[in-house]
Amino acid sequence: ADASKVMLGISIAGLLSRFTTGLLADKIGRRACGAGAAIGAGAFLVLAALVAQGTLLTREMFWLPFGAALVLADSSFAVLALYTSEL
Repeated sequence: ADASKVMLGISIAGLLSRFTTGLLADKIGRRACGAGAAIGAGAFLVLAALVAQGTLLTREMFWLPFGAALVLADSSFAVLALYTSEL
């Protein structure tokens, strides 16, 4: 039950991040938004690996950086189709 609540929260945060990225894309550009999301997701995945290894935080907190990486990866889909069609 707790895992489903966490995933529901991550999914809602991902949806909100898509809206935010869509709004930011008009101000700073689709390429910058996509790159920022990819770099951020990569950084959070490195943090998740460090947490899973036990060198940072406790292993029970693995879902925090992993969830943040999922949210940022989800946000990149807001600009992916438009940017790809422009290329």
